[in-house]
Amino acid sequence: MFILSVQSITKQIHCIGVTVVVLALSLPTHADSSTDRIYDQLKPHIGDLTRDAISESTVNGLYQLTLGFDVYHVTADGLYLITGDIIELTSGKPVAKTGLEAKRLRMIASVSESDMVIFPARGESKAAITVFTDITCPYCRKLHKEVDLLNEAGVSVRYLAFPRNGIPSEGEKQLSTVWCSENRQSAMTKAKNGESISAPECDNPVADQYQLGVEMAIRGTPAIVLSDGTLIGGYLPADKLIPQAIGAMP
Repeated sequence: MFILSVQSITKQIHCIGVTVVVLALSLPTHADSSTDRIYDQLKPHIGDLTRDAISESTVNGLYQLTLGFDVYHVTADGLYLITGDIIELTSGKPVAKTGLEAKRLRMIASVSESDMVIFPARGESKAAITVFTDITCPYCRKLHKEVDLLNEAGVSVRYLAFPRNGIPSEGEKQLSTVWCSENRQSAMTKAKNGESISAPECDNPVADQYQLGVEMAIRGTPAIVLSDGTLIGGYLPADKLIPQAIGAMP
């Protein structure tokens, strides 16, 4: 039986830095319309599939399948499913994933800024990014070294906790210490510089923020969410991140 899982993928095609996986779904076709046909093909393998999870794509001949925060594309005959970003070559950007951006923003908006660690923009505020971070993550540390550059460019950095090894873990302990510190900004910087920090135990939002990240299908750190809901999965140098952050502002 076909299982919709990355672990079940056996053939990988690497193209322009993106992994694209094609899976043949050799099932009979019964329905007339493309969306009905796709639904009939996938339903036996995805028990909780709903028809509104299937929508037209901006790519001719392909439809979009949205399961939570996971997005796939499927051919109109319902026989082939593709997982991975599809790049529009003129712009170099992934094909839009309708609805996911707004959903990310709604979920992030459920977190009070008082529960974040914020490094505010200096001077004119031009943009804000929300970053799921972990002290033990080398690329999170690399990004943090560029926070001053982001702030100077008018970009605020709002940190949420995401211990990448789960709870409990060393990352969770370190993040909890940061959130329990009297000066969270200073504690975050010291911790990411490899300095030892300490603070009395306290009620903190680390576990809740980790769960939020899990629900948003965050799979690694840093995970950067722009103000339009676009997710950048991984480190991006400040000189490239700044224009993207500012350009994402409404």
